[in-house]
Amino acid sequence: MSIDGAGHVQPSGDRSRRPAAGVVAIVLFVGGIVAVVVGMIMLVAAMIDAASDDGARRDSVVEIALPGDEIVDLESGSYVVLALGDGLVGSTYNQVKDRMDPVRGPFAAPRIVVTGPDGVELELRSPRIETLEDRPGTDAASLVEFTVRDAGMYTITVEPAPDSTGGPTTSVILRESDGLAGFGIGHFVVGFVVVFAGGAAVLLGVLLGVASLFRRRR
Repeated sequence: MSIDGAGHVQPSGDRSRRPAAGVVAIVLFVGGIVAVVVGMIMLVAAMIDAASDDGARRDSVVEIALPGDEIVDLESGSYVVLALGDGLVGSTYNQVKDRMDPVRGPFAAPRIVVTGPDGVELELRSPRIETLEDRPGTDAASLVEFTVRDAGMYTITVEPAPDSTGGPTTSVILRESDGLAGFGIGHFVVGFVVVFAGGAAVLLGVLLGVASLFRRRR
């Protein structure tokens, strides 16, 4: 503290800043609580969405029945095409992991052509991650992947394979394969990050508040 010319006691600059620390602590604590609640809501919503998931049709951009074609407005990014049908995927027992793993059945993949707005066919490649879903009535198996560099209207043409030996492909779907969305866990990760950040803010707010009270008592 200091004494002015009139003999009045003036608070020191350090003490005048102490209330600000308490305000920051309260903001961090309240904001952290809100973030935790929002993150938990996101996690619950993601779990509900996963429980009601419609298999490979999740987040699909378009579904095309065989034979057929569709003109789709696509943004830039990577996309994967999956076959849908009965008997496309089987299962085998994994002795190491003690579980049933899906395996691709003996079916001939349909012919797929993706044409850009300029009329040029896009290069198709094998998917980076194979998707196999063995579900009653409708199996799903990844076929090809391609990259859209310029957004626009793209034509997707699908023709059935003439020498199909397994369960026939009844339709194909297109969905994004970039990042976490392709794995169906994007919402889980975002919710977890929000909860973690909120918890860290709450902890920091508590520590800052305790430190501020301790300084005041001193």
